[in-house]
Amino acid sequence: MRRRRYAAAAALVVPFALAGCTEDGPADAPAPVVEPSWPATDAPLAESGLVWWADGELHLGDGSTVPVGGPDREPGDLVVGGDRVWVRGWVLPADLPDSGADDLGPRDALHLVDASGDVDDTDVEVASLAASPDGRYVALIDLTSGEADRYGTPQAATVVVDTRTGEEVVRSTDGMGDPATDDFAALYPDVELEVRGFADGVFWIDTAEGTRTVDPADGRVAAVDPGDEPEDAPWQETVAPAPNGVDPARWLPLQRLADGTVVAVVADASGSGGAGVLATCAAGAEQCTPVPESAGRVVRLPAGSAWDAVVDLGEPRWDAAPR
Repeated sequence: MRRRRYAAAAALVVPFALAGCTEDGPADAPAPVVEPSWPATDAPLAESGLVWWADGELHLGDGSTVPVGGPDREPGDLVVGGDRVWVRGWVLPADLPDSGADDLGPRDALHLVDASGDVDDTDVEVASLAASPDGRYVALIDLTSGEADRYGTPQAATVVVDTRTGEEVVRSTDGMGDPATDDFAALYPDVELEVRGFADGVFWIDTAEGTRTVDPADGRVAAVDPGDEPEDAPWQETVAPAPNGVDPARWLPLQRLADGTVVAVVADASGSGGAGVLATCAAGAEQCTPVPESAGRVVRLPAGSAWDAVVDLGEPRWDAAPR
């Protein structure tokens, strides 16, 4: 796995102005102190269908795979955007003892992995990220590029990247505090800065001052009640009846894809805690299609796309299944 570094240019050298919009007009979104560089593509990875990661490989909906991580590292949160896999930090595999000498880097560091498995190490750290279902837009909370407070901690910003052009269509500090008065190192750990995911055409973002929706089409940022999120938002628990031939006690729906297909775990019949397998269940279908290569493995689904992103199929939690 070859690794390289994605360059970041000082905004004073390449000035630009990007702003999100509130309901009342443009938000105060200053140009970042460091301008990240984002990839662009007109040949994205296959975005539709089931996407899942296990044991160093990301499986795409068209049946192809991308090497992501390895025996000495696993991805943290990940999404597919454009022609890259966007990874928030590496973590040690559960069965590998922490020697204290690993080179995983900061836990929030953003890495971009191309189709061959080559890694671009960016100069950006992110608190959270998610992608639109088609992979065109990636939303993230940038922790490193903003104006610093009086103690030297950068202001966080909500950023949305158009992966077709490599441009930031939104950079907003709305809800992220004030560098003139706030201590971000004290503020941010007490709140949950999170990109919940994409629903009804907008990203849902939890900022330091409440929930915002961000529209990648027009850049509009709006303060909303967190309880107003859609009932079928992908990050909420998926509710779907077990199809014919599947015992409801052995059925655990995880995710609903853009076309209505339900992704679920189906257990074998060997007893409580038996191994499970991912299965896709098209809307209205009488039976599900298993994904045999997932059986018994620890799988990770893209961030913001499912209510449970990491599932151990060797020890499924069947007590959570609807009955």
